[in-house]
Amino acid sequence: MFTLATTNTIPDEYLTRISNKTQSSNELAYLTDADAYFICEVKSLKTSLREDDIKSSDVNFIKSEVVKLNIKNKCVKPINRAIHALTEALVNYSRINIVDEDTRKYFIERFLESERVIKRVGNEKEKESIQILKDDLINQGFEILKKE
Repeated sequence: MFTLATTNTIPDEYLTRISNKTQSSNELAYLTDADAYFICEVKSLKTSLREDDIKSSDVNFIKSEVVKLNIKNKCVKPINRAIHALTEALVNYSRINIVDEDTRKYFIERFLESERVIKRVGNEKEKESIQILKDDLINQGFEILKKE
């Protein structure tokens, strides 16, 4: 789900829609397979400028109050090396088009290492996720070649 969300390709059938009783919308959606979800009421919103090594951007600080908490599965799966590698690959993927060429090369090297770890110790979903990222990077014109 993180991969599909990051690549902006979540199929509608992966979402569950629920009615929303607030004024802003008639419907909310959550990931069907999520272990839990919560709904918050926004109390305040503040926009500020954030600067980091990659880029300056506007960020929103939201103060809210939880109005509903729905825990669907109390037995959460432990995090393993493969999910950590996938998370790192997703973060780098989200930044690859806004960094300089040297950083892009570094991100591709890190991607290849993440792919190696996932292929070795990951489950089928993690392997499918890294392949989705790889295909998308290739479609964007990035060369993803293993070092010999």
